[in-house]
Amino acid sequence: MKIEFFVPEIRGKGRPRLTKSGHAFTDKKTRNYENLVKLLAMEAMKKAGVTATDKPVKATINAFFEIPKSYTKKKVQAIINGEIKPGKPDMDNIIKCVDGCNKIIFKDDVQIYSITATKSYITNLQRYGVHFIFEWD
Repeated sequence: MKIEFFVPEIRGKGRPRLTKSGHAFTDKKTRNYENLVKLLAMEAMKKAGVTATDKPVKATINAFFEIPKSYTKKKVQAIINGEIKPGKPDMDNIIKCVDGCNKIIFKDDVQIYSITATKSYITNLQRYGVHFIFEWD
C-alpha cells in the first residue's frame, strides 16, 4: 500500500516551550502545522479507503523550497547547478512533523523502519511544500 500527500508549506517542528511552572508545551505554529499534516493524511487515507496500519512503514519526505527572489542571477545559477542547497529549517525538524500522522497512517511512528528525506529548490514542475510518501506491504 502506498499513501501520498502534499503539504503546501514547510515548517520544522518547534522546540518545546516551558511555562513558568515547568510544564512543556508545543508552540501554536507547530501545532497548526501538525494539524494540517494530520488533516491531509486523513484525506489521503480516506481516499484510499484504508485505516491506520500496524505493519512496518517506509517513509519518503521531500521538501521543495522556493528560490528567494532576492538571490542574484549568479546565485540562482549555482542553485540550478546543484552547488547550493536549502538551509533552514533543519531536516530532522521537518521529519519530526511526521508525528501528525500518528494514529492516521500508522498506529505509532515507531513502525517507521526507513526514512529517506531530501531538501531541494523547486523547478518549474514542482510546488513549494513537503511531499510525504508512506509505503507498507
